[in-house]
Amino acid sequence: SIARFSSITTSSPFRFNLTNALLDDDATTIKVSPYTTTSTTLFVGTSTGKILKVENANTGSPTWSNIGSTIGVAGSVSNIAFGATENEIMVTFHNYGVNSVWFTTNGGTSWSNKEGNLPDIPVKAIIMNPLNNDEVIIGTGLGVWKTGNFKDASPSWSQSYNGMSDVKVTSFSLRSADNVVMATTYGRGMFTGQFLTGTSSVEDVLKDNKVFTMYPTVSNGSFTVFAKNSLGKAGLRMFDINGREVHRQQLDFT
Repeated sequence: SIARFSSITTSSPFRFNLTNALLDDDATTIKVSPYTTTSTTLFVGTSTGKILKVENANTGSPTWSNIGSTIGVAGSVSNIAFGATENEIMVTFHNYGVNSVWFTTNGGTSWSNKEGNLPDIPVKAIIMNPLNNDEVIIGTGLGVWKTGNFKDASPSWSQSYNGMSDVKVTSFSLRSADNVVMATTYGRGMFTGQFLTGTSSVEDVLKDNKVFTMYPTVSNGSFTVFAKNSLGKAGLRMFDINGREVHRQQLDFT
């Protein structure tokens, strides 16, 4: 089951278990729709390739549906992301020997395989350029890969990680105010870049402009921050995986 907690700032938090017969294996990724505002629509990927949609997940009577039944991949879902609307859904798998990138424009009624010429590597994360929805980057076990023709039947993928090397990329985060992308890696810290209007390439999105490195990426509280001298004075804010701020400090890198 999936646990939903409310009133967590009080002395009596409430736990509600979201259970359903469709959720009969482990949930490997969870994504809340950014487009549903009057209630909560939750998307769940499982270890056996299911894509489940949970409408009204913030209530006591959520509605479950399996929107990924036509994909047919017996793998573990690593990421669920959205395009311009809630009907545009991208899904990735991090197994070998399967088609790892899928896309729907109709909310899951039908899906298209977007593997194209991508080699057989695990895919961990995916994000679409909000300024050009034919441009997509993915995080894999061999760095970042890009395509400029994602909407084609067979996209053409190529590596795009100038300075990052063949490192495992585990997640992407987008700051919508200026379309800055942050890529989190396993062992090489974090890289940032920016989506630009009408670009035909994302070489500059994750180029070697890493102004700081923090390690280890998984820590019990002790960590090291290294930055270029040009960064100067900076405010450091650290968040846990649930988005809760756990540390704040002023640093001077000069």
